Amino acid sequence: MIFSKLPNKAVTTPEVAVLVQGMRSEKAFAVTKTGDIKMSGKFLARASALSLAFLLAACGGDDSSTPLAGGGNQQNNDSPDTGTGGGVDTDGDGVPDTTIGSLRISASPVQMGTSEASVSEILVFARDANNVLAENVLINFSVDSDATLQVTRSTTDETGTAEARLSTRQNPKNRPATVTATAGGLEASIMVNITGTTLSLNGPTNISAGNAGTYTAVLLDSEGNGIPLEIVSIDSPLTNPGTLNTDDEGEAAFTLQSNTAGSYPVEISAFSGQSSLSASLEVNVSDSDFRFTNPMPGSEVPINSPSNLTFSWEENSSGVAGETISISLSRGLIDGGLSFQGTTDANGEISTTITSDSAGPATIVARNEASGLETKMNFEFVATVPDSLVVQASQTQVKPNEQSRITAVVRDANNNLVKNQRVLFNIQEGYGNLSTPDAVTDSLGRASTVFTAGSSGNGSDGTVITAALESDNSIQDQALLTVSDGPLRLSIGTGNTIQEENSATYLKEWVVFVSDANGQPIPDADVELSVLPSRYFKGVWVPGICGTGTEPNCWVADVTASCPAEDINRNGQLDAGEDVNSSGKLEPTNEAVAVANSNASADDGAYGFNLKYPQSACRWTEVTVQAKVSVRGSEFSESATTTLSCLASDLNNLDVTPPAISGGSRYGQSTSCFDAD
Repeated sequence: MIFSKLPNKAVTTPEVAVLVQGMRSEKAFAVTKTGDIKMSGKFLARASALSLAFLLAACGGDDSSTPLAGGGNQQNNDSPDTGTGGGVDTDGDGVPDTTIGSLRISASPVQMGTSEASVSEILVFARDANNVLAENVLINFSVDSDATLQVTRSTTDETGTAEARLSTRQNPKNRPATVTATAGGLEASIMVNITGTTLSLNGPTNISAGNAGTYTAVLLDSEGNGIPLEIVSIDSPLTNPGTLNTDDEGEAAFTLQSNTAGSYPVEISAFSGQSSLSASLEVNVSDSDFRFTNPMPGSEVPINSPSNLTFSWEENSSGVAGETISISLSRGLIDGGLSFQGTTDANGEISTTITSDSAGPATIVARNEASGLETKMNFEFVATVPDSLVVQASQTQVKPNEQSRITAVVRDANNNLVKNQRVLFNIQEGYGNLSTPDAVTDSLGRASTVFTAGSSGNGSDGTVITAALESDNSIQDQALLTVSDGPLRLSIGTGNTIQEENSATYLKEWVVFVSDANGQPIPDADVELSVLPSRYFKGVWVPGICGTGTEPNCWVADVTASCPAEDINRNGQLDAGEDVNSSGKLEPTNEAVAVANSNASADDGAYGFNLKYPQSACRWTEVTVQAKVSVRGSEFSESATTTLSCLASDLNNLDVTPPAISGGSRYGQSTSCFDAD
């Protein structure tokens, strides 16, 4: 909005004076290049709000007037008039500078669902004592009824509003929730109704005496999602009062049966108090004998071949003839189709066939629409001709005396799980025992035993367990296990950098990895280190060429002789025949020592140490670094041979003599290993 320049005459109305005074004090205007005065967007909103207040006052409006809030699922609830409110510090200087005159709160929607995705947007309006929208006011939010508030903006912006989001996470109950906002001694609240969770009961309303009916309680949130792990109570004369827990789909199934005709109520309930839900059915039990007579409940029916199915309906021990019965099946085919409808004969029976080319549990249902009678039976289609066997171990790596479950799965040529097959288990190699040498496959084609390892290890894949069918030993498979009783492998190595600990000593980092036969790290293993000389060199340092240069630019070793260490048996003593160069002592001496960083290997099997040696020994001594680990009387070791290296910076300056004794090797400069020169 652009205003022309203000005239020099005084403002006469008090309200306008207040507005202009506030704008001047708050730098509400900016002067454009053309000389016009432009109001800031921030104060344009305030001016509009104040002008609206003037208009309401001129029309006789006050705080009790109808709120100017939008419709569409919004509800407004002004805070009670508790006076002028309290002072609020809005500019952060520690001094209250704004008096809150009123708070208003709204919700959209005011009725929300119980699903995890349902939310209601909460908006709070704050105005000062002059009904001007108040900025930088901290609003404190709260909510009851185990609802959840996410405050998205706790401090009011230039529109005088703060925002939050109401949800009902982890609590799908129907209930009201009251959201409260406070600021400056004032309070405003609004009630949001959380609803949409339902409880239903499904099952037959007519069953015959002696037959069971299956009923399902279904607990769903407002979006139709199942509510798991909630308690559903069951009350009926047909059963003792009890409770069930809903599954992942929000369902809980149960059966009812009566041997006496009559009408019986069935009621289920969930939750309590104002959130309680219930559902009910009236179950009529007749004297009719309305049931399947073949196959029997819980029986096994072979797959891939038709099997007889017989249904019977009797009243007072006489068959009910001429009645239409609809039969459906959850797996396979009935009379060659997905469903079947037949008419009872003079004996009240219907005969047909059922078949399936896949194994698994099945449910068959028969109903008569005219009477409302219904019966249900569960049985199982089973595969009978095994074709393959696969065996697996729950753990392929075990320690001594630990256990691993060995499971064999048997299938037919069409990959159906085969039931009732005896599987034989046998330890072909390794040490240990089995809890049972044989087992019979269940409905999932599984048979299992438990292997307990022996008291010592036998290396990678050292234990072999075979599973084979008793009826056909050629159908078999093997499981390979590793029984590891501790460290079986060591790896030792180093990097390509060294450190200068001081002017006389070098440090080089080394590491040993301790693992079992399968490469799994072994923590807390005690590692023994040794560093023994294996060779020494004679020679001197001379200027040489490093890199691509053509002029000498570094020190290089002029090696005149390479000699094996004289301590042949490595006992540290000068024995007969060992003093090859007739010096009267052993060459070389122990130039390096190993300094460990810890007492045992870490969680990743690493054991770190530093090789420490005199700088003058670099290049002239070769050492063998060895790591050992003892397990149950057996020793495992690994070694690496290296020439003690020099720091590159000590060799790259021809003006500085490299670390050395007598200009090179302390062991002499001759070309022979048989003298001490």
